[in-house]
Amino acid sequence: MIPVFLITAEASDRIMERAYDLGVMDVISKPITPYVVLRRVQTVIELFQARRRLSSQVRRQQEDLLAQTKKIVLLNQGMIEALATAIEFRSEESGNHVRRIHDITQCILGQTEMGEGLSAEEIHDIALASILHDVGKIAVPDSILNKPGRLTPEEFEIMKTHTVQGASLLDHIPQLREHNAYRYACDIARHHHERWDGSGYPDGLKGDEISAWAQVVSLADVYDALSCKRVYKDAFPRDQVLRMIREGECGVFNPKLLSCFFSVEEELSKMYQKGDL
Repeated sequence: MIPVFLITAEASDRIMERAYDLGVMDVISKPITPYVVLRRVQTVIELFQARRRLSSQVRRQQEDLLAQTKKIVLLNQGMIEALATAIEFRSEESGNHVRRIHDITQCILGQTEMGEGLSAEEIHDIALASILHDVGKIAVPDSILNKPGRLTPEEFEIMKTHTVQGASLLDHIPQLREHNAYRYACDIARHHHERWDGSGYPDGLKGDEISAWAQVVSLADVYDALSCKRVYKDAFPRDQVLRMIREGECGVFNPKLLSCFFSVEEELSKMYQKGDL
């Protein structure tokens, strides 16, 4: 019910102002004319109903806009995943590699100290960006990409260019520039083969010169490569994988990162066994 107050003509301006502040929508002065009162009450009711309809319409439009935004986000994410998976299929992978890298990255950043200072949204964007780490392999010839044996020094130099090629490719996709994952994706694509002691490539970055997310993806990539069968090797047993990583046989990693990794490795291993990764 909408309250209607009748105030005498002698009512002070201060009282009327206070009444309006409290939500009064109209003031009717004496003498009272019934049909005028009725009409003005009807007008107030119609105004109230119009406002309520407008509010409902705005709310529905906001809900529709939010739903459309979610569809666009999912479409963009799907396009990113499709691009990354296409690269994996080209290198005779099942496409599950990029999903595993995504989940390992999200686990380490979301459940250990490596993710300190990062919001849940940032971790989500980094994990999404991680699936594009090897996108530069699209520029590597099939004869090198799928070679079953050890690469020659010359072939390895060509393989190493996938880091620079990947960052350059991502930099030339205008639509990706508008995505929150863009800055992470370019950095990860270029630097996921850098090593803590500066022995990596392509820029020879050392220590904290390498971003935390590039470090995490680097270790995730090594862990997955050792744990799974590839065209050039069989999968290694879990204990051998952990020993090789711990002893730096696949490059030197940040001690803090190693500690974080080993703190969740059992969980990662279980996901491998269950086929969830």
